[in-house]
Order: sequence, then C-alpha cells, then structure tokens
Amino acid sequence: MLAYIRGKIIQKTESGAIIETGGLGYEVLFSLGSLAKLGPEGTIAEAFLSESLNQFAGTTLYGFLSTQEKQLFEILKANVKDTGSKKALDMMSKISKAPNEFYRCIAEDDPKRMHLVLGFTVKTAEKLIASLKDKLPEMPEEGGKTVKSTAYAEALNALTALGYRPSEARNALEEAYDEAGADAKTADLIRLSLKKIANR
Repeated sequence: MLAYIRGKIIQKTESGAIIETGGLGYEVLFSLGSLAKLGPEGTIAEAFLSESLNQFAGTTLYGFLSTQEKQLFEILKANVKDTGSKKALDMMSKISKAPNEFYRCIAEDDPKRMHLVLGFTVKTAEKLIASLKDKLPEMPEEGGKTVKSTAYAEALNALTALGYRPSEARNALEEAYDEAGADAKTADLIRLSLKKIANR
C-alpha cells in the first residue's frame, strides 16, 4: 500500500496532479485547499497518500499535505454515514477554507455557522456535528489561519446580517480575501465584499 510520495509535478488539473517518481507517474487527487498550495508544474511535491480500491475504477490515490489532514479524511470516512473517499475529499475541500472554524463548529454544536462559513448545507452540517462529536483530535495549533478564519467568519456573518444571501456573500468574500490577503481585517473584507457585490 502506498502511503507517501515525493516527486516532480508533471501536470496539474482541476482536481489533482500527476507526480513522477522512480520513472512512473502517479495521478493523485487533492482537496481544493491542498491543490492550491502545491507548487507549479516542474516543482517537487510531497504528499501523504490514502488508497481507494474500486472494482470498476481501479485504484485511486488521495493526497494530503500533512498527517493531520489525512487523519481528518479517514475520520470522515469512518464516522459519517454514506461517506466514501470521493465524498470525504469534497468535504475536505470545504473544510480547507477555514479548518479551525470546522473544529470550532463541531465543538460548539453550531451548524448554522458551519453553513455560513464553510458552505455545507445546514442538514449536512448537522449530520457532521452529530457524527464527529467527540471523534475529532484536538484542534490544530492556532496560527495565521486562525486570524484569517475569524475575520472571514465575522465578515460573512455581517454580510448575511445585512440581508445578502449566504451564497452571494460567500462568493464575494472569497474574492475579497484573495485580493486583500492573509492579514486583512474584518472591516476590510466587508468593504471589499460589498464592492464586489455592487459590481456584479
């Protein structure tokens, strides 16, 4: 069983990358958050792997940039009903927007916040909270991402309080964060998001 890979990125796609090592190219699927952190084609990448076997599709490799990310992926598969590898990876793509917020929503039993910040439906958020309560490891060490997540959550809550639809607010906020950067304050994100909405 493959558990780790290190090699050159031959090609990047919308869902993963082909990584060459030992003369062979391996197609590895990543969450959107991890895929964005991979270097460009031609650079060296490292990833922890999880294999999924299917009698029709064969072997599919899923990649993770940290052991914590892989652990959460396995926890989702093991504890959330009707969740296979593909569905778990889709969940990881949403969680990667603000991982600490995901842990916080589980701990505080807050499906509405999980819906607003991470984009899960309220029904799915309730299912995740019920399935993962007391199943998750300790919240990852807080750092720069916590600042981003808190500002993101506060800005999203403010936009929805102003009457904007959650999907509309979230799309504008994603663009605002990309433009403002990791050090953006809540007020800056709100201002830029309102500008994005007004220009649509």
